[in-house]
Amino acid sequence: MNSTYIDFHTHNTRDDVSQLLMYNINPPTQIRRDQYFFLGIHPWNIEKYSQLDLTHSIQKNKSHPQFLGIGEIGLDKVKGPNFQSQIKAFEDQLKMIKEFNITRIVLHNVRSFNESFEILKSYDYQGLIILHDFYKNVSILDQFLKLSDKTYISLGPKGIKSKHLKQYPQDRILLETDDNQIKIEQIYQEASQALKIPLNELSLTMKDRFKEILLTN
Repeated sequence: MNSTYIDFHTHNTRDDVSQLLMYNINPPTQIRRDQYFFLGIHPWNIEKYSQLDLTHSIQKNKSHPQFLGIGEIGLDKVKGPNFQSQIKAFEDQLKMIKEFNITRIVLHNVRSFNESFEILKSYDYQGLIILHDFYKNVSILDQFLKLSDKTYISLGPKGIKSKHLKQYPQDRILLETDDNQIKIEQIYQEASQALKIPLNELSLTMKDRFKEILLTN
């Protein structure tokens, strides 16, 4: 990736930043070489899209060189449809992950880390996990690392300001904007200050981390 910054989780496209984009069903017909994408039905949208829609989209896109995996998927006890419906949609997408031999997922968790963990464990998922918009206690990360040593935490504005930040292992950290209007440059600057890592060093570290994600199989 040639740009200075990588946004590891966003729903907003930019022309001057390398990005990992999240789509429910369909990626754009034109996608830049430094843009990569995940497909997955967000728990808020499980009544809007069907599993069949997603299956067809993955069949169509699974060989695309910039398709990385399934996401964001997961559970949300604060917002979205009935929680049991969310669990079913999550499990259906995990079955799809096995069917298509997908090795990377992005997880949305709101007050539901334990449930997500137990479901992933029951499906014996051992691929790469990105815990998106993470700002919780490091013990949650430790729990998921026992499930998969390829677990990362993606930090946005809340994560950078988390009281737990200094406890997070630096080799697990990614940086993101999600659907916020804040620019990824600001996230990097704040992370640089909070973690006491020079900005240019942080940028290079994130590029190396992206290579780790890309090489996961």
